[in-house]
Amino acid sequence: MEPNMLKIEKPGTDLRQVPSGSGAKSGPVGHVGFAIAEALNRLQAAICFGVSGSTNYYVCEGLERLGVRYVAAGHECNAIAMADAFARHSGKLTLASVHAGPGLTNAITAIAEAAKARTPLVVLAGDVSVGDVRSNFHIDQDGLVRSVGAVPERLGSAETAVEDVLRACETAIRESRTVVLSMPQNILQQPAPPAALRSLAPAVAIEPDAGLVLEVARKLIAAKRPLILGGRGAVIAGAGQILGRLAADVGGLLATTARAHGLFAGDPWCVGIMGGFSHRKMADLILQSDMVVGFGASFTHWTTRAGRLIASDATVVQIDSDESRLGCQRAVDIGLTGDAHIAAEKLLAAVRELKAGGGGVGWRDEATAEILASQEVDLRSYADTSTAEFIDPRTLCLELDVLLPAERTIANDGGHFQGWPPQYLTVPDAAAWSFAMSFSSTGLGLGTAIGAALAHPHRLTVLCAGDGGFMMSLSDLQTAVNLKLPMCIVIFNDASYAAEVHEFGPLGYPTSIASFPVTDFAAIARGMGAAGVIVRTKADLAHLRRWVEQGCHGVYLVDARINPNLTADWFTELLSQKHAH
Repeated sequence: MEPNMLKIEKPGTDLRQVPSGSGAKSGPVGHVGFAIAEALNRLQAAICFGVSGSTNYYVCEGLERLGVRYVAAGHECNAIAMADAFARHSGKLTLASVHAGPGLTNAITAIAEAAKARTPLVVLAGDVSVGDVRSNFHIDQDGLVRSVGAVPERLGSAETAVEDVLRACETAIRESRTVVLSMPQNILQQPAPPAALRSLAPAVAIEPDAGLVLEVARKLIAAKRPLILGGRGAVIAGAGQILGRLAADVGGLLATTARAHGLFAGDPWCVGIMGGFSHRKMADLILQSDMVVGFGASFTHWTTRAGRLIASDATVVQIDSDESRLGCQRAVDIGLTGDAHIAAEKLLAAVRELKAGGGGVGWRDEATAEILASQEVDLRSYADTSTAEFIDPRTLCLELDVLLPAERTIANDGGHFQGWPPQYLTVPDAAAWSFAMSFSSTGLGLGTAIGAALAHPHRLTVLCAGDGGFMMSLSDLQTAVNLKLPMCIVIFNDASYAAEVHEFGPLGYPTSIASFPVTDFAAIARGMGAAGVIVRTKADLAHLRRWVEQGCHGVYLVDARINPNLTADWFTELLSQKHAH
């Protein structure tokens, strides 16, 4: 991931003037809408995803005219999901823009996801003119935005517009927040007064408390079976390598949360994902840990399996740059505020000073190494439920793992299928994994895949989605095709909202309201200009193999007819927890 590079080349320049060499096209530049676009251009905004309307057109058009890439989405929710993923994968100042009223309400689910994930993102939302409460578009935009955890900001006047934009960007970057800037139409249309562009105050990495660092270091050295857990915060901080060294020095195992999958890719002492997607033997190792130190991880009920993955007598340490997250999901023994990378460096230095060459081997013995090495064998030790009509989704994933290029980005949507891709599809690093499930919403996968693909254009992007979730976002399949993205879309098609079928069917409820006729997604893909094939058996993947051999050009959709009777292990575990309560 790249850091935000927000250097202002010419602070104090009058924003009513178009700078030479900016790539600006001819057209009117005197209104506030264009001044806002110019300010964002000077702040080196990388891209804007949006759906234009009468209330946000001035800014979107201005951005495009100034050379800021504008990606027109088919639906507002997808546009925000694209921006969310691009921001997380690129580390650059990322924008999204939607129309007033219904444009914002269409986008609100993805805004909630970005807000809960603490994605630094600026959403430019059109709004009705000040005081126009009779407009059909009028809603309480600030209240709506606030209700889903995002930060509402607003243009106050033509005179303050540029400063309002700067404030929104600073909040997004410094506090890692999703900010929605409402822009009343009558303000955007006013003549732009002179406005100087000041530099943004940079984000400051938080230094951890030295005393607490020393305390945690002592406990790590004393622990017999320590576990280092990396979450999304560790990915953002680029802490993977330093955490690997820390674990090695204390004889610890490594694990990730579901959103940080790939952070320790290739490390033989990594047990994989901690939580519902853990393999049985790996879950047993996690439960034996006498100390768990989480970096940028919130210890949610998903990660801990409702507390059942952490021993009752284990010492739990949580390290996060956001103090409000410490202990917010479960009680911790030590809460340490600090940047994950800096905290890891400080801990490693303290451990090495305290150990002075001493200390035990911890987890890192021959017996544990053998258990970890057996993960690959265990993955394939299942009863294949494939038939002539349906393919087992585990078999499908194992075949795809070999067939698709190793250099890939995987975007995973939500749904009953969601545990199979992270268990059976490998990724080269954490930047290659995108899982937008902070809001647990199905249907954000396609937008996420497009944003990730634009952030990593030299990697094949693989979208894994259920049939129900993909139908929710289908309008932007055309966007992926138009952008000529190298993308393989894998639909786990069981003609249902399978989570509900597998939960309520065994309880004796009819499942007709969660089932629907089989959709031929391959035909839809071909109708939109992509390639598409129905896959029922491994032999049906031959055409996809030829596409890969020819260079993975354009969008290819795999309509995989998976066995509808197979209940995922992780989902069975989830239901057992739910029904136990």
